Amino acid sequence: MALIEGRVEIMRSRRRKRKRRLIAVTVITVILIAVVLVLWRPWEAGETETGDEFHDRFDTTQVYELPEGDEPPDEIVLPERYSVAVWHTPGDAERLHDVEYQLAQLGQTEYNALPIDVLGTGNVNTVYYHGESEQLRSFAERLTELLGFPAPRRVDLSVTVGRDIEGLLSTAPGTSDLPEGVTGLTAEVLNGSGIAGMASRMTRKLGEFGVIVVDFRNNDTFDRERTTISCTPEKLEFALALKEALGLPGSVTGVPYDLQVILGGG
Repeated sequence: MALIEGRVEIMRSRRRKRKRRLIAVTVITVILIAVVLVLWRPWEAGETETGDEFHDRFDTTQVYELPEGDEPPDEIVLPERYSVAVWHTPGDAERLHDVEYQLAQLGQTEYNALPIDVLGTGNVNTVYYHGESEQLRSFAERLTELLGFPAPRRVDLSVTVGRDIEGLLSTAPGTSDLPEGVTGLTAEVLNGSGIAGMASRMTRKLGEFGVIVVDFRNNDTFDRERTTISCTPEKLEFALALKEALGLPGSVTGVPYDLQVILGGG
């Protein structure tokens, strides 16, 4: 009897050991799977970039290629926080310091300074804002009050002229195929070609389409080979229509800045 009881106890001991080993293997397996999932994060695959993430890398403008026959994008992604550019000449050191101070007073501690030798514009000491946000418009109005500038103006489109524009302007058709709403749009024209008079020629052409050019001036660089149109999301349809009317390459960009300050120099 004692022998039988001993064998039974040995069998029970073996079963307990096997059970403990099985539990240990299961726990280790679960831990390994959890570690792999945390490192791999498959649930994040295919997520789109947030506005904040785009704003963090906004030093490059997002471009949407539009091959012939493809539908245009539904919207242009723009940063959620203001991106400010201050155009200034060498004689604007004092004004630039004042703009920096007043922006800081409004909680905008970052801006991009765009130095240029000659602006080539009559609209100096001016603020332009892009888009139809009431919050942005209010911010622009407050900034102009602090700087003592005239009331800010909204700019719907930004056209940067490249070296290809001479042939494009001469072949641009009439306005019959442009959608309703193009007439009355406001735009700025920047001469990025380095060829004198190109901005004013583009201004006249846009005027034929009913676009109101509120400012034309030199770009901060003159190395643009191609002419481009930038716009805010709500003006995408009109930007694409103008692009096709002018025969521009198949791309439209989001405006690089929410708000621009144009200083006078001297």
